[in-house]
Amino acid sequence: MAKGNTCPACGEPKFKKQGATFQCTNPECRAIGWLGFPKGVGSGKGTLCPRCDHKTVRKILTDKRLKIKIRFCTRCRALSIRRLKVS
Repeated sequence: MAKGNTCPACGEPKFKKQGATFQCTNPECRAIGWLGFPKGVGSGKGTLCPRCDHKTVRKILTDKRLKIKIRFCTRCRALSIRRLKVS
């Protein structure tokens, strides 16, 4: 199996690409993030960014296990991490 990138959280070479993010496959770590800025965020119009006022906000990750949603503005590079509503 191919080695991943070095995880910035645990230092193991298990930080592997999963869609627009990277996820650590070390069961004791499970960090989620990216190297540089998110890749593969899709094309077309996004939602309105409250910071730069352009429709360039893309969903990067929704993780129901962690109960978070991460969104990223491709224009001003603003990042938001929100908790999912608990039902």
